[in-house]
Amino acid sequence: MSSEDGTIAEALAKAGYHTGFFADVPHYFVPGMNFTRGFQQWEYIRGQAEDRYRSAAAADPALFSRYQKRGGQMQDRTRTHLVNVQPHRPEENWPTARTFRSAIEFVEENASNSPFYLYVDSFTPHETWEAPLHYYDLYGSREDRELLCIALPYGPRAHILSTVNG
Repeated sequence: MSSEDGTIAEALAKAGYHTGFFADVPHYFVPGMNFTRGFQQWEYIRGQAEDRYRSAAAADPALFSRYQKRGGQMQDRTRTHLVNVQPHRPEENWPTARTFRSAIEFVEENASNSPFYLYVDSFTPHETWEAPLHYYDLYGSREDRELLCIALPYGPRAHILSTVNG
């Protein structure tokens, strides 16, 4: 986002709104992208997608083998996903739950600080389309979750078919 372009948050802050931004989408927080401009409170909740939050080297080899593996980059993304999300953890530790918990805290802290503007965004429901394990226990079985695709091979149809079929 160009630094010359005005933002909704800047306009609302100028009009007297208290502004907040809570997201687990890594793309918003790339240095120089300026998506936090105009927000008086903001938080990047780490651990979604290919966020380099934790060491991919720490991925559990047994768990890694349960995921679809493609060429080198997909293997790296799979390891990154596993160390960030850690599917065995309780749902409240997943990035989506932490994002909305932070947003709720903003509302609670600013209930008397009106008017306010709150922007909340979560990377979910994008790939990996993975759910905490207890949902598999409720609606199916943990074995049904295999094989998971970490990221789709976007591109022309012929490229996608060659990537998916090996």
